[in-house]
Amino acid sequence: MHRKLLKQQLENYHPSDEDEIKSKLQMLNFLDEHSDCFERSLSIGHFTGSSWLENRDGTKFLLTLHKKIGLWLQT
Repeated sequence: MHRKLLKQQLENYHPSDEDEIKSKLQMLNFLDEHSDCFERSLSIGHFTGSSWLENRDGTKFLLTLHKKIGLWLQT
């Protein structure tokens, strides 16, 4: 993904509550302040993509253990 496309998508997103409004503004600010916002080498964080995978009846989910933060997250 390119920064320009991500910025456009974020600007077009309509938050559903105050938390999402804050998150949207934080992401837009981060995007504007860091030209390397997709690089894992950026020590304060980076944009990444993920997906949510579940079986047909919704009883099982695929998660992966994040090495740095030690939490189970979506892939």
